[in-house]
Amino acid sequence: AENASEAHARMINSYTLWARDCAKNKISHAMVIDVLCYGFSCRMIDCDRRLRNGATRENLMKGLTLYCRLQGWR
Repeated sequence: AENASEAHARMINSYTLWARDCAKNKISHAMVIDVLCYGFSCRMIDCDRRLRNGATRENLMKGLTLYCRLQGWR
């Protein structure tokens, strides 16, 4: 059985690898975190960052797809 510190280390490692691969693939991991962790709307981020409508949603989907791929999920 895995203890809490091992699970925590694994999660940190997964996040770090994902963030690195986001940078390689020109995906803003910060924008993904803003939506998922802080609850900002995609529309609000588009406006704040002066992006075209839908840019944050597109980035979010690319970031989540990359994370799933790195985890070996379909």
